Amino acid sequence: MGAGHPRLAFELDTFTANQPAHYRIDADYKQRKQQSSGVKVWAVGQAMAAQITVEALMDKNRNSAGIFPELFYFDCYACHHSMEEPRWEKRESVNIGPGVPRLNDSNLVMLRVLANAVDPAMSATLLNQTRALHESSSKGQEATMKALGDLSGTVNSLVDKFAASDFDVSAMWKIYDALVAEGLKGEFVDLITAEQATMAIGSILAAIEATDASDDLQGYNEALAKAYTAIDKSEEYTSANYTAALKSLAAARK
Repeated sequence: MGAGHPRLAFELDTFTANQPAHYRIDADYKQRKQQSSGVKVWAVGQAMAAQITVEALMDKNRNSAGIFPELFYFDCYACHHSMEEPRWEKRESVNIGPGVPRLNDSNLVMLRVLANAVDPAMSATLLNQTRALHESSSKGQEATMKALGDLSGTVNSLVDKFAASDFDVSAMWKIYDALVAEGLKGEFVDLITAEQATMAIGSILAAIEATDASDDLQGYNEALAKAYTAIDKSEEYTSANYTAALKSLAAARK
């Protein structure tokens, strides 16, 4: 696992649901501890995951192995895929061409969608800074450190912003719609980003169900199951299958 094999697919709220607390969360616990919705746990988890990644990339003791970059930080499926069929697809937010190893920016993509719900200007800044980071990764150490320095301040401020935010049902639906729209634009062509998006939508639907029992989410959950099926086996993942699942998630809103 230290070498990135097998790759860990992790998202804080999903992990918390799959591995719940071993203690009882009663009235006394809630009085002493802050109780956050699943969407807030997801949001802060994404921001902190991005923060930790940026900090690690800036740390000279962790960002390279000799003269080579540390491959843990890259999207492994940019290289690991069948040689029988082309898998590269363009993403508008990543201004690099085929054959160039891509940094794993899945948390940053989720962060950008989230930021748009609470601060659209910051979301636009994050988009530009993430694109600059991708471009810098093939320009050398100095350019990469400059891009990471710019990105670090934005990510750190989002950790605090999400921690102070209360995501009501209206905000949850706004984020849901933004995630689906971003995917239909082609931002989730990579498996790792599609995984994060699927777990995010699952967290949102679970939080809405817990908050507003009047919503009938059966159609949404059936569409979500299609998204999970599309990402179930990495060797069989295709963006076309995932897009079909996203269209089902979009149709559930109508």
